[in-house]
Amino acid sequence: MNTEKQNKNFETTDLPLMAYLYTQGRSINISRKVGGRAIFYTEADAKLNDLIEKYRNRQVCVEPTNFYYALKELKNLIYQ
Repeated sequence: MNTEKQNKNFETTDLPLMAYLYTQGRSINISRKVGGRAIFYTEADAKLNDLIEKYRNRQVCVEPTNFYYALKELKNLIYQ
């Protein structure tokens, strides 16, 4: 579930994608929870589109410990 809203936010339920974006310095928040799933959002801009394209084309490299802590932070947001 990926959407781009009029207010220039990118929303998704893709936890690994959002963890990657978090490791790249993006601010991540939860807009709502639907059916037990969190819908994350971040501000949409040209740099975001580039990061997502690289992620989907498997052209990224993230330090495993940074990715682990990003996942942990996002899970903390879910269960707050």
